[in-house]
Amino acid sequence: IKSIDGGNVSSQYITIPQIFDTHYQGQINHSVTYQIYPPNIRWYYQDPTAIGGDCKVSGKGNYTAASWDLNNKRACLYGNTDNNPLWTYTVPTLSAETHTSISDTGGIIAVASYQDINLFNSSSNVPIWNYSLTSLPDTGNAGPVCLTSDGNYFIATAFRNDTSTALFFSKNSPTSLWKIRIPNRIYGVNISRNDSVAIISSYNTFVVVNVFSGSIRYTGSITYGTQARQGISGN
Repeated sequence: IKSIDGGNVSSQYITIPQIFDTHYQGQINHSVTYQIYPPNIRWYYQDPTAIGGDCKVSGKGNYTAASWDLNNKRACLYGNTDNNPLWTYTVPTLSAETHTSISDTGGIIAVASYQDINLFNSSSNVPIWNYSLTSLPDTGNAGPVCLTSDGNYFIATAFRNDTSTALFFSKNSPTSLWKIRIPNRIYGVNISRNDSVAIISSYNTFVVVNVFSGSIRYTGSITYGTQARQGISGN
């Protein structure tokens, strides 16, 4: 039983023993009261010349991977105590926008910009893995990227005006495990919490794929178009 009074939440747990228990002397009560604290901003940062881009937070909120576009183009990893980045990685000046992803623990961070896809760990801005889209026959620019929850695998994208490519990698190999083509520019990639299914969306199309095989489960259309990442449930 829960009740709220002036910001205090009181919880009372009542256990009813078996009705035919002849040793029953009375119901068991245990109550606890705790305080709801108002929301507060832990830190914020405002860049004078750059535009905030893609922002992803680790599972427990200990790390935030954020990109900055327009001027002073870069990707930064932040902790949760202040606005001083743990590290900063400068992306190519030709990059129009930078995309990020982060594993649940914050141990692996993906940064996709211009024609490069890089993986980092939380301790250094030196990439631990790199893939250049120039190795593709039609290159393209780096689009959205999404890591599995443990950071061991991820889906990366290369977009073009007419068609795009989604590629699936292990962080232990620069060779893609599968790749598929999707009409138009890819705007979003989202992997389910249990890492089994992903939804990849372009302006007017979305594709649902099995993460580890790349087999397409379903394809649909977006009637009026969108530049947003599509949602997917945990399982």
